Amino acid sequence: MQEGRTVNNLKYMRGVLDMFGINGAVAQGFYDKAPNTFKVMQHLVMAMDDVAKHAGKKTWFGRDKTEQVAAALAQNIERAIAAMRSDGIIAELVSAEDVRHQLQEQLAKFFEAFPTWVNAQIFATIFFSQDSSLQIVKDHMRALNRGDKGGTLYDKAKAASREIIIAGYREIARQAECAPSSKTSDDEIIEIYQIVATAFHEVAEIRGERLSAGIKNAIVLKFLQLKELDVSVDFFAEHLKYELDRYRASGLRDDYKREINLIKVLGLE
Repeated sequence: MQEGRTVNNLKYMRGVLDMFGINGAVAQGFYDKAPNTFKVMQHLVMAMDDVAKHAGKKTWFGRDKTEQVAAALAQNIERAIAAMRSDGIIAELVSAEDVRHQLQEQLAKFFEAFPTWVNAQIFATIFFSQDSSLQIVKDHMRALNRGDKGGTLYDKAKAASREIIIAGYREIARQAECAPSSKTSDDEIIEIYQIVATAFHEVAEIRGERLSAGIKNAIVLKFLQLKELDVSVDFFAEHLKYELDRYRASGLRDDYKREINLIKVLGLE
Protein backbone atom coordinates (compact mmCIF):
# COMPACT_ATOMS: atom_id res chain seq x y z
CA MET A 1 0.00 0.00 0.00
CA GLN A 2 2.79 2.42 0.93
CA GLU A 3 4.55 1.81 -2.40
CA GLY A 4 1.31 2.44 -4.28
CA ARG A 5 0.78 5.75 -2.48
CA THR A 6 4.38 6.78 -3.24
CA VAL A 7 3.96 6.09 -6.96
CA ASN A 8 0.70 8.01 -7.01
CA ASN A 9 2.30 10.92 -5.15
CA LEU A 10 5.16 11.04 -7.66
CA LYS A 11 2.71 11.03 -10.55
CA TYR A 12 0.73 13.80 -8.86
CA MET A 13 3.82 15.92 -8.26
CA ARG A 14 4.98 15.51 -11.86
CA GLY A 15 1.53 16.52 -13.00
CA VAL A 16 1.70 19.65 -10.86
CA LEU A 17 5.18 20.49 -12.19
CA ASP A 18 3.99 20.03 -15.78
CA MET A 19 1.19 22.52 -15.11
CA PHE A 20 3.84 25.13 -14.28
CA GLY A 21 5.92 24.35 -17.36
CA ILE A 22 8.57 22.49 -15.37
CA ASN A 23 10.17 19.29 -16.62
CA GLY A 24 10.17 17.37 -13.37
CA ALA A 25 12.10 14.38 -14.69
CA VAL A 26 14.95 16.55 -16.01
CA ALA A 27 15.03 18.58 -12.79
CA GLN A 28 15.21 15.43 -10.68
CA GLY A 29 17.96 13.99 -12.85
CA PHE A 30 19.97 17.20 -12.57
CA TYR A 31 19.58 17.24 -8.79
CA ASP A 32 20.53 13.57 -8.42
CA LYS A 33 23.79 14.04 -10.35
CA ALA A 34 24.82 17.48 -9.07
CA PRO A 35 22.78 18.58 -6.04
CA ASN A 36 25.01 21.50 -5.05
CA THR A 37 25.13 22.87 -8.58
CA PHE A 38 21.38 22.45 -8.98
CA LYS A 39 20.72 24.49 -5.83
CA VAL A 40 23.10 27.30 -6.78
CA MET A 41 21.76 27.44 -10.34
CA GLN A 42 18.41 28.49 -8.92
CA HIS A 43 20.02 31.58 -7.38
CA LEU A 44 22.20 32.28 -10.42
CA VAL A 45 19.20 32.15 -12.76
CA MET A 46 17.20 34.46 -10.49
CA ALA A 47 20.15 36.88 -10.41
CA MET A 48 20.36 36.83 -14.21
CA ASP A 49 16.64 37.42 -14.43
CA ASP A 50 16.97 40.43 -12.11
CA VAL A 51 19.78 41.92 -14.20
CA ALA A 52 17.70 41.49 -17.35
CA LYS A 53 14.72 43.22 -15.77
CA HIS A 54 16.52 46.06 -14.01
CA ALA A 55 19.36 47.04 -16.36
CA GLY A 56 19.43 50.82 -16.57
CA LYS A 57 16.61 51.32 -14.07
CA LYS A 58 16.84 53.25 -10.83
CA THR A 59 15.31 52.82 -7.42
CA TRP A 60 12.85 55.35 -6.01
CA PHE A 61 15.80 57.12 -4.35
CA GLY A 62 17.75 57.34 -7.58
CA ARG A 63 20.23 54.53 -7.00
CA ASP A 64 21.09 52.41 -10.00
CA LYS A 65 19.32 49.05 -9.67
CA THR A 66 21.93 47.56 -11.99
CA GLU A 67 24.52 47.99 -9.24
CA GLN A 68 22.43 46.02 -6.77
CA VAL A 69 21.54 43.12 -9.05
CA ALA A 70 25.04 42.92 -10.55
CA ALA A 71 26.44 42.33 -7.08
CA ALA A 72 24.12 39.34 -6.67
CA LEU A 73 25.12 38.08 -10.11
CA ALA A 74 28.82 38.25 -9.21
CA GLN A 75 28.25 36.42 -5.95
CA ASN A 76 26.28 33.62 -7.57
CA ILE A 77 28.75 33.08 -10.41
CA GLU A 78 31.40 32.46 -7.79
CA ARG A 79 29.07 30.18 -5.83
CA ALA A 80 28.28 28.23 -9.01
CA ILE A 81 31.97 27.62 -9.69
CA ALA A 82 32.45 26.39 -6.12
CA ALA A 83 29.38 24.13 -6.40
CA MET A 84 30.59 22.59 -9.65
CA ARG A 85 33.90 21.80 -7.96
CA SER A 86 32.05 20.24 -5.05
CA ASP A 87 29.95 18.06 -7.37
CA GLY A 88 33.00 16.97 -9.36
CA ILE A 89 31.86 18.67 -12.57
CA ILE A 90 35.11 20.62 -12.80
CA ALA A 91 38.53 20.09 -11.27
CA GLU A 92 40.20 22.77 -9.20
CA LEU A 93 42.96 23.32 -11.77
CA VAL A 94 40.73 23.37 -14.86
CA SER A 95 41.07 26.26 -17.33
CA ALA A 96 38.80 29.30 -17.26
CA GLU A 97 37.54 28.39 -20.74
CA ASP A 98 36.39 24.99 -19.45
CA VAL A 99 34.74 26.58 -16.42
CA ARG A 100 32.85 29.03 -18.61
CA HIS A 101 31.80 26.15 -20.86
CA GLN A 102 30.53 24.16 -17.88
CA LEU A 103 28.63 27.15 -16.54
CA GLN A 104 26.86 27.32 -19.89
CA GLU A 105 26.27 23.56 -19.89
CA GLN A 106 24.78 23.53 -16.39
CA LEU A 107 22.61 26.54 -17.19
CA ALA A 108 21.39 24.78 -20.33
CA LYS A 109 20.36 21.79 -18.22
CA PHE A 110 18.60 24.06 -15.76
CA PHE A 111 16.73 25.89 -18.54
CA GLU A 112 15.69 22.53 -19.99
CA ALA A 113 14.12 21.71 -16.64
CA PHE A 114 12.74 25.22 -16.11
CA PRO A 115 12.07 26.66 -19.59
CA THR A 116 9.87 29.49 -18.33
CA TRP A 117 12.90 31.53 -17.22
CA VAL A 118 13.12 33.17 -20.64
CA ASN A 119 14.61 36.50 -19.49
CA ALA A 120 17.47 34.77 -17.72
CA GLN A 121 18.07 32.44 -20.65
CA ILE A 122 18.42 35.30 -23.12
CA PHE A 123 20.61 37.25 -20.71
CA ALA A 124 22.87 34.20 -20.28
CA THR A 125 23.23 33.97 -24.07
CA ILE A 126 24.20 37.64 -24.29
CA PHE A 127 26.47 37.46 -21.25
CA PHE A 128 28.49 34.43 -22.36
CA SER A 129 28.82 35.76 -25.91
CA GLN A 130 30.91 38.62 -24.53
CA ASP A 131 34.68 38.30 -24.10
CA SER A 132 34.30 39.97 -20.71
CA SER A 133 32.55 36.85 -19.36
CA LEU A 134 35.79 34.87 -19.63
CA GLN A 135 37.68 37.48 -17.62
CA ILE A 136 34.94 37.44 -14.99
CA VAL A 137 35.28 33.66 -14.69
CA LYS A 138 39.05 33.99 -14.35
CA ASP A 139 38.67 36.56 -11.58
CA HIS A 140 36.17 34.40 -9.72
CA MET A 141 38.43 31.37 -9.96
CA ARG A 142 41.34 33.44 -8.67
CA ALA A 143 39.21 34.74 -5.80
CA LEU A 144 38.10 31.22 -4.87
CA ASN A 145 41.67 29.97 -4.92
CA ARG A 146 42.77 32.88 -2.72
CA GLY A 147 39.77 32.52 -0.47
CA ASP A 148 38.71 36.16 -0.86
CA LYS A 149 35.90 37.92 -2.67
CA GLY A 150 37.96 40.34 -4.72
CA GLY A 151 36.96 43.94 -5.15
CA THR A 152 37.11 43.92 -8.95
CA LEU A 153 34.49 41.21 -9.50
CA TYR A 154 31.63 43.55 -8.73
CA ASP A 155 32.79 46.11 -11.25
CA LYS A 156 33.27 43.53 -13.99
CA ALA A 157 29.87 41.95 -13.36
CA LYS A 158 28.29 45.38 -13.50
CA ALA A 159 30.03 46.09 -16.80
CA ALA A 160 28.83 42.77 -18.22
CA SER A 161 25.24 43.52 -17.24
CA ARG A 162 25.40 46.73 -19.27
CA GLU A 163 25.61 44.61 -22.40
CA ILE A 164 21.81 44.51 -22.32
CA ILE A 165 21.74 48.30 -22.71
CA ILE A 166 24.17 48.08 -25.61
CA ALA A 167 22.30 45.20 -27.24
CA GLY A 168 18.99 47.04 -26.82
CA TYR A 169 20.13 50.15 -28.65
CA ARG A 170 21.87 48.08 -31.31
CA GLU A 171 18.62 46.22 -31.91
CA ILE A 172 16.68 49.49 -32.18
CA ALA A 173 19.24 50.70 -34.71
CA ARG A 174 18.89 47.50 -36.71
CA GLN A 175 15.11 47.67 -36.80
CA ALA A 176 14.76 51.41 -37.42
CA GLU A 177 17.94 51.90 -39.47
CA CYS A 178 19.09 54.70 -37.19
CA ALA A 179 21.87 55.40 -34.72
CA PRO A 180 23.77 53.96 -32.99
CA SER A 181 25.64 52.63 -36.00
CA SER A 182 29.22 51.43 -36.27
CA LYS A 183 30.22 55.09 -35.92
CA THR A 184 29.36 54.80 -32.22
CA SER A 185 31.28 52.32 -30.11
CA ASP A 186 29.76 50.26 -27.31
CA ASP A 187 31.69 52.33 -24.77
CA GLU A 188 30.26 55.52 -26.28
CA ILE A 189 26.73 54.13 -26.00
CA ILE A 190 27.29 53.50 -22.30
CA GLU A 191 28.93 56.88 -21.77
CA ILE A 192 26.10 58.78 -23.47
CA TYR A 193 23.53 56.68 -21.63
CA GLN A 194 25.06 57.47 -18.26
CA ILE A 195 25.57 61.19 -18.93
CA VAL A 196 22.16 61.90 -20.46
CA ALA A 197 20.02 59.64 -18.27
CA THR A 198 21.71 60.85 -15.09
CA ALA A 199 21.40 64.52 -16.08
CA PHE A 200 17.67 64.25 -16.81
CA HIS A 201 17.15 62.24 -13.64
CA GLU A 202 18.76 64.99 -11.57
CA VAL A 203 16.62 67.72 -13.14
CA ALA A 204 13.53 65.59 -12.55
CA GLU A 205 14.42 65.44 -8.86
CA ILE A 206 14.81 69.22 -8.75
CA ARG A 207 11.32 69.54 -10.24
CA GLY A 208 9.93 67.00 -7.80
CA GLU A 209 9.21 64.59 -10.64
CA ARG A 210 10.19 61.05 -11.46
CA LEU A 211 11.10 60.02 -15.00
CA SER A 212 10.56 56.38 -15.85
CA ALA A 213 13.42 54.29 -17.18
CA GLY A 214 11.53 54.03 -20.47
CA ILE A 215 11.39 57.81 -20.94
CA LYS A 216 15.08 58.17 -20.14
CA ASN A 217 15.86 55.38 -22.61
CA ALA A 218 13.98 57.29 -25.32
CA ILE A 219 15.77 60.56 -24.51
CA VAL A 220 19.13 58.80 -24.70
CA LEU A 221 18.20 57.46 -28.14
CA LYS A 222 17.67 61.04 -29.37
CA PHE A 223 21.11 62.03 -28.16
CA LEU A 224 22.63 58.99 -29.84
CA GLN A 225 21.17 60.33 -33.09
CA LEU A 226 22.70 63.74 -32.36
CA LYS A 227 26.11 62.22 -31.73
CA GLU A 228 26.14 60.62 -35.18
CA LEU A 229 25.55 63.95 -36.90
CA ASP A 230 29.28 64.42 -36.34
CA VAL A 231 28.74 67.33 -33.97
CA SER A 232 31.60 68.36 -31.73
CA VAL A 233 31.78 67.34 -28.10
CA ASP A 234 31.27 70.98 -27.11
CA PHE A 235 28.14 71.29 -29.25
CA PHE A 236 26.79 68.03 -27.81
CA ALA A 237 27.36 69.31 -24.27
CA GLU A 238 25.78 72.69 -25.04
CA HIS A 239 22.73 71.07 -26.60
CA LEU A 240 22.34 68.80 -23.58
CA LYS A 241 22.57 71.83 -21.30
CA TYR A 242 19.95 73.64 -23.42
CA GLU A 243 17.54 70.70 -23.19
CA LEU A 244 18.10 70.36 -19.44
CA ASP A 245 17.51 74.09 -18.88
CA ARG A 246 14.35 73.91 -20.95
CA TYR A 247 13.13 70.90 -18.99
CA ARG A 248 13.92 72.61 -15.69
CA ALA A 249 12.04 75.77 -16.68
CA SER A 250 9.11 74.47 -18.72
CA GLY A 251 8.77 70.75 -18.13
CA LEU A 252 9.50 67.81 -20.36
CA ARG A 253 9.04 68.31 -24.09
CA ASP A 254 6.13 66.41 -25.59
CA ASP A 255 8.37 64.51 -27.99
CA TYR A 256 10.34 63.23 -24.98
CA LYS A 257 7.20 61.77 -23.43
CA ARG A 258 7.51 58.37 -25.02
CA GLU A 259 8.87 55.18 -23.57
CA ILE A 260 11.34 52.64 -24.85
CA ASN A 261 11.64 49.39 -22.93
CA LEU A 262 15.02 47.93 -23.85
CA ILE A 263 14.01 44.60 -22.34
CA LYS A 264 11.02 44.36 -24.68
CA VAL A 265 13.16 45.45 -27.62
CA LEU A 266 15.32 42.39 -26.99
CA GLY A 267 12.27 40.16 -26.60
CA LEU A 268 12.94 39.54 -22.92
CA GLU A 269 9.33 40.12 -21.90
